[in-house]
Amino acid sequence: MSKRRSKKDRIHAKHHFIDAAASSIGDVSTVSTLLQSQQSEKDSSKNYLQEIFAYDPRLIIRDLKKTFFVTLFILVILLIITLIYT
Repeated sequence: MSKRRSKKDRIHAKHHFIDAAASSIGDVSTVSTLLQSQQSEKDSSKNYLQEIFAYDPRLIIRDLKKTFFVTLFILVILLIITLIYT
């Protein structure tokens, strides 16, 4: 079974593919379409970040508070267990 490729490996492979296509084909239009597709992927990542920060700050703060209290509760339980068994 092959291992999963990391994001860094996928980006490296895309750059390698574009360089290989540019050197073998030599056609500017083909390389430019490849570069445009790569640029559209960058734009989609920017849209993703805009979507994340488009949420209501009150909801984000509420979720962070919940996460903090759950984490604190788990740490207290672990502390109690450690104190009991030591």
